[in-house]
Amino acid sequence: LVVTSSPGGSYSNWWCSMFNADLALSVTMTAISTFMSIFLLPVNLVIYATSSYSGAVVKSLDWIALFVSLIVVISAILLGLYCSYTVKSHKFNLLANKVSYCIMDYNCTRIRFFREEFMI
Repeated sequence: LVVTSSPGGSYSNWWCSMFNADLALSVTMTAISTFMSIFLLPVNLVIYATSSYSGAVVKSLDWIALFVSLIVVISAILLGLYCSYTVKSHKFNLLANKVSYCIMDYNCTRIRFFREEFMI
């Protein structure tokens, strides 16, 4: 339910780039939808959960974890934008790419371990 309520990601930007569409518009719309997701994702969750499930499902959702996740994602995006704006160094960009790759690799490893541990 959370995945279907989430905004579109950068995959649409890739398609725009492939088909020579307006990439700047696509990036702008992705950024706006990401920032609007802070408010609209919980609203969508309430709408979809109440229309599809009983009221107990809405009450059992972990709203604090949802908002913390949204704040972490938006903070990381803002921090990355700020760093890229203030630090004009190619070495810094390469280092930031390596660090982000390590973080993604770590998260993928944790997900793989979680699936193996709980047989999901």
